[in-house]
Amino acid sequence: MGLGTVHRRQRHQIFDNDALLPSIALQAIDDINNRKDEIEIPKHFLNNWKQEICKVPDGCFKDPSHNFWNFPTLTVKLYNCFMSGRMLARYCGFTRPQNVIFNYEPGYNQFNMRFVDDNGDDIQYLGIHHPTNYHQMRLHDPSIIVMPAYFHVPTAHDDEDCYVPVQWLQITSAMREAFHPSVKFRGRRPYEWEEIVTPRIALGHGILIFPPCVSNDSPFIPDQPLVVVNSTTNDSITCTVTKADLIGPHYRIGGNVLAYFLRSLKLKANDKLKFVLDNPPKVLVVKVVRNRRL
Repeated sequence: MGLGTVHRRQRHQIFDNDALLPSIALQAIDDINNRKDEIEIPKHFLNNWKQEICKVPDGCFKDPSHNFWNFPTLTVKLYNCFMSGRMLARYCGFTRPQNVIFNYEPGYNQFNMRFVDDNGDDIQYLGIHHPTNYHQMRLHDPSIIVMPAYFHVPTAHDDEDCYVPVQWLQITSAMREAFHPSVKFRGRRPYEWEEIVTPRIALGHGILIFPPCVSNDSPFIPDQPLVVVNSTTNDSITCTVTKADLIGPHYRIGGNVLAYFLRSLKLKANDKLKFVLDNPPKVLVVKVVRNRRL
């Protein structure tokens, strides 16, 4: 899936001296047919950093608007490349050849992307282009505040440990704290409901189906990202809302990222979950009420 693939730009190397981080200069090529996902990594960079990148199973990419995507470092170890070209091109809206600088941040095993012109100057980029074009929305209304998203790419070891970028958790937590008084639940009255924790949910399994008070309004766009927040710790994840295979309008979230979130709540059967979903829906806040009965 995607609008392009990414190849190394041979004409020049660009380094971001301000960030004091090692960089790779790459170029994105728009082509939706018969292109590979490989993002080639220069040999001189691999000679210095391959061992550091591959000592953990996952790394991540970050765009200029603080959105994140994970990648398995196994592809770097085996093939000396990333395999995320088409995906990044689609989300970031690459519709023509585009220079991309990847600044490596070893402390997070993270590649911070910059999108620049042929002179090395940053181009305007206000947010992701897919599945919602936040770039275009913010062009029309610069006052819009968009919570950074994490788009989890399933990997072979997800069952062991579902990776979430540390810096994404830090950024989203800081934003919620900064804007909490003024923007929380702006718009119509939020949706609120409660659920009792089942033994299956307590183990981190299952899916969350939104109740009729939400689903009957059909408030979600197709494949909408939704930030899910632990009200106690401010830790958060981003899930994709999908339509459930049921009669009538039913929406749900699930998958490995939600399983990771549920396990982090340390739930027990018969605990209570209180949900508050803003309207229009962007953020779902989850509060745990412990069952104190013996």
